[in-house]
Amino acid sequence: MRCEWTIDAEDPEEVKAELAYHLNGLAQRNRNILSRERFPRLYQSGVRYDLADDIAYVQRLLNCRQVLAERSACCKSLCAWRVGELRNDAANEHEASLVDFLIEHEEFDHDPLGVGLQPRNGLVRLYHVNVVKADGSVENPSRRLRR
Repeated sequence: MRCEWTIDAEDPEEVKAELAYHLNGLAQRNRNILSRERFPRLYQSGVRYDLADDIAYVQRLLNCRQVLAERSACCKSLCAWRVGELRNDAANEHEASLVDFLIEHEEFDHDPLGVGLQPRNGLVRLYHVNVVKADGSVENPSRRLRR
């Protein structure tokens, strides 16, 4: 099944909240896959961080099976895989609930990636996702899996 939605909020905090909602659903899907199937750990899987060619038009959120099949993904999909892993590794559900996403954004007056992003109301906003581990430390799968 293919699902598509648009985050049309102007306020970056609203965008982050809605994105977190979808990422948590994807992390739960990954938890289910990872707990039921023999599956490699993210950092041993051989996948890499990469921006999709069509990132200026669509951002795809992939579950861990899809990421493995494509061999690369954006920060959002990589973090959803890692959050799923860490939540499954947790000693209990309270510890699992401490594992979360850290969504940050930067604003530019131009496309800093050179991929065709168009300013909206004079701004290009880039959102980046990291993982917050149960101990509060922040992990950046994109940096670790960069080509």
